[in-house]
This record gives sequence, structure tokens and C-alpha cells, in this order.
Amino acid sequence: MITTDILFPYECIRPTQDELMLAVKTSIENKTNLIAHAPTGLGKTIAVLAPALKFALTNGLSIFFLTSKHTQHQIVVNTIKQIRKKSGINIRVSDIIGKKWMCLQQNVDELYSMNFHDFCNSLVEERLCEFYVNTRQNTGTPTLKAKRLLGEITILGTLHTEEVIEKCKKEKFCPYEISSLLAKESDVIIADYYYVFDPHIRELFFQKIDKKLEKSIIIVDEGHNLPKRCQQLMSSKLTNFMLERAFEEAKRFKFLEALDYISNMEGILSDYAKLLKTDDEDLVSREDFMEKINDFYNYETLITDLEYLSKEVRVTQKLSYLGGVAKFLDNWRLSDDRFARIFSRVFYNERANLTLMNKCLDYSIVSKDVIDGAYSTIIMSGTLTPTSMYKDLLGFNSSIEKTYKSPFPKHNRLNLIIPTTTTKYTERDETQYKSIAKIINEICSVVSGNLAVFFPSYKLRDDVSNYLIERLEKRIVMEVRGLTKKEKTELIERFKADKDKGAVLLGVSSASFGEGIDLPGDFLKCVIVVGMPLEKPN
Repeated sequence: MITTDILFPYECIRPTQDELMLAVKTSIENKTNLIAHAPTGLGKTIAVLAPALKFALTNGLSIFFLTSKHTQHQIVVNTIKQIRKKSGINIRVSDIIGKKWMCLQQNVDELYSMNFHDFCNSLVEERLCEFYVNTRQNTGTPTLKAKRLLGEITILGTLHTEEVIEKCKKEKFCPYEISSLLAKESDVIIADYYYVFDPHIRELFFQKIDKKLEKSIIIVDEGHNLPKRCQQLMSSKLTNFMLERAFEEAKRFKFLEALDYISNMEGILSDYAKLLKTDDEDLVSREDFMEKINDFYNYETLITDLEYLSKEVRVTQKLSYLGGVAKFLDNWRLSDDRFARIFSRVFYNERANLTLMNKCLDYSIVSKDVIDGAYSTIIMSGTLTPTSMYKDLLGFNSSIEKTYKSPFPKHNRLNLIIPTTTTKYTERDETQYKSIAKIINEICSVVSGNLAVFFPSYKLRDDVSNYLIERLEKRIVMEVRGLTKKEKTELIERFKADKDKGAVLLGVSSASFGEGIDLPGDFLKCVIVVGMPLEKPN
């Protein structure tokens, strides 16, 4: 491949990288799709962006580079900066994370995403959010002050989300709205999967930024995560804890009729629990639950009433549990055999947690419309085998499937399996935790430089780390829940800064640092995986 045909910013192309670039170029030129299993170290980000950007800029298309984690955005932004520097082309970029994580309102991080969006919409509709009011006029057009900030950001060039948020914080603008205004003029939008694969969000977002799916190249990074994320989009659940909170909410606001509604629904879940025999879960039919609701109130009217009451609640507080119940009832109505309706009972601190779930089984309900509607869709990951399985799961029709080998020589890698401990749930005890800690400490003592240790859960990590702290001579860098994108970046930078003395990152396989972070050269010498993060079969 001739590098003048693409926007490649580096002096040389890595082995196998040229094959991936050629496959991307061919797929986009032919308006087809690509499923690429490309192992870590291949240079996937630039291999996909270099040909995609050249084609998009030449043909008036937009690129949506989608990730599953905030930490992956930085690699993309930095890559585009390199392309801009080498080519001299003014590539316009908007970096957007979840709306909730960009919000400057106080304490919104405590809200569930569903409740946040209801809270945000109510503030915007009533023009009670000063950040939104400072950014957009009644007509929806940007204010003069917002236009000035947009001009400043455009001159500065490609910015990370954190940089945009900081600028907005100083002048009290809404970071999400500023980023959306930037996206309207951008060639590349870096965002979470939800912005494209959630049908409702996609419709609103594309309308807001004046983009069309058919004029967009969709790049899905770490694509092995996409099926589960699509499933989560379409699934919903109702628990006895949700109903208890909804009952307290109705009681506090003196919604007397709602107290009866919620009490009856709690009774339905209790009745399902009584029917369970030896197993702690069972299938429930769509019609059976709806009939039980109709026995005390009209199902459709109940949804309408709860939605109305939830709006009243949000006048005085951010969160409404009544609204959450209404959304579940609305989702349950879907008449589709691609869902499993499951009732389960799990005991937590000797108390039964009762859950009624409407779980999506066919992920292509969400993904197929995007794949069929986009100009071209490229899905890539270092763990995307067999590619044929992902083709079926996600609903690809015409597509190229490519599997690439690791660019690193096998003799450069030392892989060890230590079978003397177990993370099996029934065998977890203090003896196991001490043994695991001892082995980790022994490995850390013979590896110079940084190590990363990944556990299947925070709970197990914390149980083992109690014995590690007193043993390890290296500094411990602990991943914690709920970090902002900025905090995650700072944590990784602190870890990298310790590469000479050596530090140990204690993380969780399925959390923020298990994938999508860049630690080249001497920044990481060894990875320890403590048990496989396997879900309990159901």
C-alpha cells in the first residue's frame, strides 16, 4: 500500500499493519463492512483511521469512532493529532463521553443513567439549568458567548473531553452542548457505543449534530464488548428494592393511589417467589405478568399515571423511582420472542432480592439497523474470534472477515499458569487469599518495573490486597469504582511515572483498565490475571 493513498503519520508501517489498512481501505471503497480480529500491538487505531480519514474527507463522510470505555478516547485523540501534524490537514474532531459524565450539575454522578436523562430533560425544558441557558438560546442556536468559546476551541485544534469540560466549567457552559456544537462541524466524532447503537439516542443525537447514518463510517473499537452492550440496551429489570423505594417516594409525595399500585406489584413478585421450588429462577410469560397487573388496574393507564407522577417528583428532586417502574412496564410490553422473561431470587445479607427481568437474547435487534444503514461499519478487537460468531450475533450481511496474527515473536512472551490456587466462589477463604497474595508478591519481586494484576471482581481484589499491602515493596496503584475520565488518565500517568522503581496496578478484568489503555515500551513488564471473570450460568 502506498502511504500517499492514506493519512499515515509515521515513518514506517509495522508488519501486518499494512494488511489491515488495505482491508479497511477496500471495505470502505466497496461500501461493505469489516470484522477484524487484530491482536494487541498491531496498531489498530492508526491502521483503521489512516485509510478511513482519507476516504471520508475526500467523499464528504463523517467518521464515528466508538469505544466502550472513556480511557480509550485518549489514544484516538492523540492519533488524530499526529495525523494533523504530519498532513497539515485541519481535521475537525469532537470527543464526547456520556452526557451524565460531562454534566456540571452537582451530585449527578449518584444518579442512574435513566434517571439522569429524565432529570436533565426536565431542567432543559424549564430552562432551569444555567449551563444550558448560557450555551443555547430559546431557539436552540448557540449564544454569542458560546460561539466565542467554540471559536477558541477550533483554533486550539483537537481537544480531549477533559479539556473541553475544564473550559466550560470556567465560563459556566454545558460541556455536552458545546461538544455537540463542535460535532456538527466535525469530521470525526469519538463517542461511546450508545450514541450510535441506542436507537432513541441515535435519532436525537444525529438530528442535533446534523449527521446522517448513511453518510457515516462507523468504527467500533474493542468490538467484542458490543454484543453485551446491545443486550443491556434492550434489557430491563424490576426488583423489590426498586418497588420499596418507589413506595417510599409515593408516600413522601402523598400519592395515595400509587401506594396501592406499588403494593400490588410487590405482591406479584412475592407470589412468583413462592412458586419457586429448588431453583432460584424461573421463566415468566409476558401475558401472565400483564394479566396480574390488569387484575387491579389497567396496564396501559398505570404506565401513563406513573410517568405523570414521576414528572411531579422531578420538580423537587433529580431521581424518581416511580419513573423507573413506569419504564420497566413499558419495556415489558414488547411482544417479541427474542427476549427471555426471568424471575430470580438471590439472598443478600439473609434478605431475598427478587428480580423480574426482560432480557434481550438477540443483540442484532439493536446492531443490525446501524450496520445496514451506515456507509461502512468496521468492528475490530484483539479478541474477536471466531469472527463468524460475531457476524451472526450482530447481524452483519455482506462483510469481510479478517484474522491477523500477533506482530510479536512467540519467543518474546513468557506465559505461565499457576494451578495451586483457585478463585472458585465456594472455595474462597482467608487461606486462598493469603496464597494468592504470596504468589503475586513472589512474581513482583523478580520482575523489574511495572506490573498489572487483574482480578475477576473488586471484592476478591480487596480481600487479597489486605495481605498484599504488608508484603509488597513496590508502590500499589489501586483502581477504584466511579473514576472520572480525568481521574483514570491521572492514575495511569502516575503508574507510568513509576516505571523505573516499579509499581503494581491492582485492577478488575472487566473494569476500566482491563483493555483500551496504551502502555508501550517499559511502562508495563508483566500482567497477572487472578482467575477468569466468568458469570454464573443461568
